[in-house]
Amino acid sequence: MYRQVEVISDLISTPRRVLESLSCDSLPLARHQDLIREAASVGKTFHEIFMKFADVHFAINHARVITQDDLRRVDSCIVDFMATYRMKFPTHSITPKMHLLEAHAVEQLERFGVGFGLLNEQGGELVHTEFNRTGRAVHGMKDDLQRLLTIMRRHHTSTVPEVQAQYIPAVKRKTEE
Repeated sequence: MYRQVEVISDLISTPRRVLESLSCDSLPLARHQDLIREAASVGKTFHEIFMKFADVHFAINHARVITQDDLRRVDSCIVDFMATYRMKFPTHSITPKMHLLEAHAVEQLERFGVGFGLLNEQGGELVHTEFNRTGRAVHGMKDDLQRLLTIMRRHHTSTVPEVQAQYIPAVKRKTEE
């Protein structure tokens, strides 16, 4: 499963690295070492949480068709993430977004049959990016309406599972040499 290991490792190790690089003349050496150990311990906790959330993020934040196997994997990743969160932060509350993730995400994915990439703010950005990419591919078309229809047709064909299942790609004819 895809994970942003390098980014997460850099993020959680920064406090420890900063503390190690500081000359703490105003602190006793033992206290400085305690702070470094505490930063490393907090970093380890957050590393585990962030890695589990990275699994969830990768499983849901896309615009691909979702299979039953995908749904089981998403559910497993969410259950694992939430169990770890509750274990590591027993006094913290569950945010509304975490509740939505835990209680409703799998149901929504099953209902729509595609990742959240088409259903949320990032989905809007994803669609915008795809429209721009397709627009560059058809920029040579002189008729504005035909260009827009081509962009919309391509978007519809690539994002609606029922259309994808029925779509038959055009067969290129061999040209005589």
